Amino acid sequence: MRGAELRALNDCLDKRKKTLAAAGQLHHVNRQEEAEQKMLNKTAQSFALFLWLLSKICERFVMFLNSYRFEHFGKRSLYHPFSTILLGHENLSLGDHSTIGPNCTIYCIDSKLIIGKKTGIGPGSIIMTGNHSTHLIGKFYKDYNKSDKLPGDDAVVVIGEDVWIGAGCILLKGAMIGRGSIVGAGSLINKPIPPYSIAVGSPAKVTARRFTVSDILAHEALLYTTAQQFQVDYLTELESNFEALQQEIQKV
Repeated sequence: MRGAELRALNDCLDKRKKTLAAAGQLHHVNRQEEAEQKMLNKTAQSFALFLWLLSKICERFVMFLNSYRFEHFGKRSLYHPFSTILLGHENLSLGDHSTIGPNCTIYCIDSKLIIGKKTGIGPGSIIMTGNHSTHLIGKFYKDYNKSDKLPGDDAVVVIGEDVWIGAGCILLKGAMIGRGSIVGAGSLINKPIPPYSIAVGSPAKVTARRFTVSDILAHEALLYTTAQQFQVDYLTELESNFEALQQEIQKV
C-alpha cells in the first residue's frame, strides 16, 4: 500500500514538473515575442524618423532651389514648398528671418507681395494680390482674358516688419499691415492696418494697441536706427485716432 502511494506521489510530482516546465516555456515564448515586438516598434519608429528627416532635407533643398525664383529671399527665411501653393515667385519679396507657415496659399501673379523681416505668417493663411474681373456684359467671368482685367483688379500687398499673422488669415489685394502689428487667427484683411496694432475679425478691425507710444519709442530705440524709427508726432496721431475710434464704437 505504501509502495502504491509513493508511485502515485511520484506521478503527481512528475505531472507538476511537466506543468511547470510547460508554463516556463510559455513564459519564455511570451517574453521572446514581447522582445521581438519591441524591436519591431523601435525599427518602425526609427524608419519613420528617417523618412521625416529625409522629407525635411528634401523640402529644404527644394526651398533653396526655389529661393532663386523670388524677387528677394531673405537670409534664414523659411517657407514650406511641399505644402504651400505659391504662384508668382518673381513678385514675392521675403525679408530676412521671416517664415511662411505650412499649407498656405499665395497668389501674387500680377502684383507684388512684400513681406518685411522678422515676420511670421501662420499656417493655412491665404494671400491674394489680385481679383477676378466681372464687369463685362455678355461674357462669363471664367472666359475673361488677362487683357480684360481692370487696373484696380490687382494691388500690392505689404506686410511690415515684426508682424505676427495668426493661422488661417486671409489677406486680399491692397492689404497693408504696419510694422509690429498682430493679426488674430482667421481674420480677413482688405485694408491698411496701422503699425503696432492688434487686429481681429472679418473684416479685421483694430481692437487694441500692442504698445503705448512711450513703449514703442523704447522698443524701436533698441531695434532700429534713428532714421528708421517712427516719430513721436506720428505715433501720437495714431494713438489719438485709435482712441477716437474706440469712443465711436462705444457710442454704437
